[in-house]
Amino acid sequence: MLTPTQQRVWDDLLDPGGNRPTVDPGLARRLRQALETEASDSLERVGAPGSAGGPSWIPGRDPAVIVVSKHLLGQVHQCERQLLASERVGFEWNATIVQGMLAHKAIELKCGFIAGAGGPVPPAALVQLAGQRLIDDEHGPAAWLRSAPPGELAEAYAAATDGVTKFEDTFPPIDARWRPRVESRLKVQLAGGRVELSGKVDLVLGQASGHEARTLIIDLKTGRPALGHPADLRWYALLETLRVGVSPYRLASFYLDSGDWRHEDVDEDLLWSTVRRVTDGIARLLELRVAHRTPTESPGPACRWCIDRAHCPSASTDLPGFSPSDD
Repeated sequence: MLTPTQQRVWDDLLDPGGNRPTVDPGLARRLRQALETEASDSLERVGAPGSAGGPSWIPGRDPAVIVVSKHLLGQVHQCERQLLASERVGFEWNATIVQGMLAHKAIELKCGFIAGAGGPVPPAALVQLAGQRLIDDEHGPAAWLRSAPPGELAEAYAAATDGVTKFEDTFPPIDARWRPRVESRLKVQLAGGRVELSGKVDLVLGQASGHEARTLIIDLKTGRPALGHPADLRWYALLETLRVGVSPYRLASFYLDSGDWRHEDVDEDLLWSTVRRVTDGIARLLELRVAHRTPTESPGPACRWCIDRAHCPSASTDLPGFSPSDD
């Protein structure tokens, strides 16, 4: 028996009896051609024959390959100066980031038990198992999990357990017949492999049937809706369309703390606008990284978290509680 929120998700978001669109079989090819042309033109424009020539933007990756992620694309469109400032400092694991990884890994394991016809596993046990998996993976937060103070570690595990529990009591039980994919990686290579588009989707339900779009992409979120969330989902929709040749029929940000969601259905206009955003982002990244163009400054709410705000002449101070001298 479903809770009222689960029933609402079933009826209004999953909409199992709804009509599904048929996708033009040539659409994915045209989208890829546009991306290929623009990416190659951008590489040529910055003078990078045969190689991007810039540093790798993901540790351990080939420096001749420009790897573009959802996060990197969002940053370059948000504020170029903030992007470069944050990369000078580098990335560090913390309790907030790790708790999100624990929760997502636990939901992935939950779907694995469903696919394997295993019995129900309590959220706390799933999170503990997720922690062990992450500790065994040296490419993730293993070092942080081994060395974090006990209090921070306990808080991360408790917050992750809270997230998994909220997912269970607000989202309908996932059926193996829905072909669930969790933390599903997507990659698209352009310009002879010199540019790579990379993403990892929180939750995918369904599978395309011929030219019929039958896939729902869901981003699981804590906190409140943000302006960048729809753009993140459109990025995933483009990568999925290029991979399969058929687009998803719907995209949704699902907010665990409230049990609400925001969704939009996918059409050609959405995909073409995403192509324009991606190609513009690639051009900007190449200009910054390879041609060493001076970054632009885009003041706004993100100034609150910018490590360079005290030295930026354009930093916005029209924010509640904002002080340019804050660390």
